[in-house]
Amino acid sequence: MGFGEDQIRGEKRDPARNRLTEQPIGFAVVLVFIGTLAQVDEGLYQAQTRYFRAFLIYWSPSGAHWKMPVFPGGYLLGTVLLANLLAAHTQLT
Repeated sequence: MGFGEDQIRGEKRDPARNRLTEQPIGFAVVLVFIGTLAQVDEGLYQAQTRYFRAFLIYWSPSGAHWKMPVFPGGYLLGTVLLANLLAAHTQLT
């Protein structure tokens, strides 16, 4: 079965499967945008470490000694996308 043949035959795909792909890609687009803007204030390597080489992005209010996760980092998004790709591949074969 080739690409798109399930739509031609009238078979419906599971919408949850599409959401599992679309949401991490949307988060990745936002992450790249935020990380690019952060390079102005933090510098290239600091922004890469904080946004792209982390599982979670943390925020801390000024003067507080605690941190709160607010967004998935690059490692987490990459892991989710890789797991989704592997799951889709095992279902096809």
